[in-house]
Amino acid sequence: MKRMSRHLGAAAACALAVAAVPASASALGVALSTSGWNWTNPAPQGNTLTGIVFTGNTGFAYGAGGTILRTDDGGTTWKGLATGTSAFVYDVDVVDANTIVGRVGGSKACSLRISTDGGQTFTRVVFDGEVANCDVGLESVDFVSKTNGFFLMDDDRVLTTTNGGASFGTATKVEGGRQIAFADTTNGFAITASTLKKTPDGGQTWSDVGPLPSGVSAFRLLGPTTLVAWGKDVLATSTDGGVTWAPHTLGGLDPQSVSCRTITQCVLYGGNKIVLTADGGATLTSAAIGNDDVRAVGYGSGTRLAAVGKRGVTYLSDDDGATFRRTSSDPVAESITSIDVRGGGGPVGITDNGRIARLSGDAWTLLPTISTGALADADFVDDKLGFALGANGKLQRTQDCGATWTTLDTGTPSPPSYVIAFDATTQALVGKFGVYRSGEGGVFGKITSKALRGFRASSLDAKGKRAAVSDPKVKGGGIRVTSDAGKTWRAVTLPKGSKRVTAVSVIPAKGLLATIDGRLYKSSTDGGKWTSLPAAGAQLEDLEAASSKEFYVVPRGGEWGTAIVLRSSDGGKSFAPQSLAGGGDGVNALAVDGPGKAYAAVFGGEAPALFSTSTGGVSGTPGSLSLSRTAAKQKAKNQATISGTLKGAVGGEEIRIAYRKKGSASWTSKTVIAGANSGSVTLRVKLTKGTYDVVAQWAGDSGRAGTGSAARSITLK
Repeated sequence: MKRMSRHLGAAAACALAVAAVPASASALGVALSTSGWNWTNPAPQGNTLTGIVFTGNTGFAYGAGGTILRTDDGGTTWKGLATGTSAFVYDVDVVDANTIVGRVGGSKACSLRISTDGGQTFTRVVFDGEVANCDVGLESVDFVSKTNGFFLMDDDRVLTTTNGGASFGTATKVEGGRQIAFADTTNGFAITASTLKKTPDGGQTWSDVGPLPSGVSAFRLLGPTTLVAWGKDVLATSTDGGVTWAPHTLGGLDPQSVSCRTITQCVLYGGNKIVLTADGGATLTSAAIGNDDVRAVGYGSGTRLAAVGKRGVTYLSDDDGATFRRTSSDPVAESITSIDVRGGGGPVGITDNGRIARLSGDAWTLLPTISTGALADADFVDDKLGFALGANGKLQRTQDCGATWTTLDTGTPSPPSYVIAFDATTQALVGKFGVYRSGEGGVFGKITSKALRGFRASSLDAKGKRAAVSDPKVKGGGIRVTSDAGKTWRAVTLPKGSKRVTAVSVIPAKGLLATIDGRLYKSSTDGGKWTSLPAAGAQLEDLEAASSKEFYVVPRGGEWGTAIVLRSSDGGKSFAPQSLAGGGDGVNALAVDGPGKAYAAVFGGEAPALFSTSTGGVSGTPGSLSLSRTAAKQKAKNQATISGTLKGAVGGEEIRIAYRKKGSASWTSKTVIAGANSGSVTLRVKLTKGTYDVVAQWAGDSGRAGTGSAARSITLK
């Protein structure tokens, strides 16, 4: 059973001596491409970057997870762009500082993301099928202005647009075409496996220029007739439109990334090596950089070079590649096994090697090791005063932000599972023995309470002087609550017929949020009355209440196929999905720090990562998704029709519809596509007779926040 997140108060920065980032690094994490969450570790972000392109000091790095990053200072700082997709970005075509075109997809590039406002918002252009699955993919794209572009499909067709992708025309095929590049709206080039072709009329006709140098598989147009081409063990240049070439061997290098400042000065990456040339490839110089983690390199202005790569690593050079320095943070998240926000010291992470991680400003840092053993829990009252509980039951206290530690006597008969620091003088230890509490004297004493007899907490949440613990095995109700910093406790009555509590969260001021028998419930009276909240539309693994209206819940891993947080801003009437595209198949830990402020940890996927939000995870204009009141009609053979509407849909949005029979904890979900006709969605499924809860949810797009419908109850007779 994983540790659940807890919370007490507002965060405060802690000035720590042991930093998690190099002195030269920029610690600020960037925004995710799919929601209003930010990366906090690694920083600037953790998705692998496979390409980088500059126009002056403005550059764009791109790769996994729908990631496109923008820099306006040559790579010193980065900004995450809201592409609205988690699909892989194959390449980015930079027309100017405001117009950028990304080729995105799954196993092949299936669509475009086009921005004309510098990356603030992107428009989706789908050619054939959905973003991550299409029959005919985009082989190559080149825009010569924000309205005029050319597209080479993998069935050799060449398409054109004169209105930024709103509509397309068809040009002549390029048999065996691999790549196209245009100097203007009429003059362009294309390569096949062995031949360079050209067009004088916007792709309507093509003619052979001549053979390519052996091994060439890609090229770039530096001017109307100036070309640089490369491939396995070859770099070639031409100044006469490819009529003649000056090829050079590369010592076996197979370039995956090529950037040229001029026709002679280029930097190449391939085979975990960066190679520079100042004479078009006649002589080569290797650059020392990284730990086999670079995937692309590009020239900025002056003598600036930027390199990007695995798990979002970034490097900079200010001497044309003679030396490089790493500018991304160390991956603290790799060692963190849980994350919580409770005391005024802000978020606390526990590592797998007995250390504590703290968020100081914009960067995660590690406190000095306090023991060689594993940690069970930790809590900080403020930026300096904190407590660490070892798995062996040893309790330690720091009063100087972890610089030094002292051992405290717990007095408990067995090792505690949790420590709660209510304030500087009052702490509580929770375990299978019940609760031990310290007062002004600092000595822990057993809390004698009938409600705690035989109670073994498996999850815990605390806010202010209030706390709640749960035990899924206790008879007669599995939640205990205190409102006076652990001095007295009372049992909470569960909904009638309920048996098992798996998680509980305290609603600030008064109230509880809990998963009971696999279903989500809310109580505004600390258990006096419970209300079922079916609008989450999924079985849940974690939950947090930031206020009486703002709830965060985490679906069971795999239900969405990616890392998703569901947030409600209306007290649980509806839940909007927020995608943490950099993560794996689920969120491992969730914590809140007041309204709008939350933290999430994802330990699966490409690499562990930590995320935060100060906007409630919302990015873009919130939408509206509704299900019809007459949402289901019984058809022949028990077929039901579920219909709904996504307000403001442009067509092609993927809507998740989930349904479950009343009384069940298990949901079934299907994905349907919204039509351009008023955002209409329709799902036809076979259902047996009975009453069902039905929910529709959409994860959002660039400039449009995710949204969820209220749950509808439908009955088939």
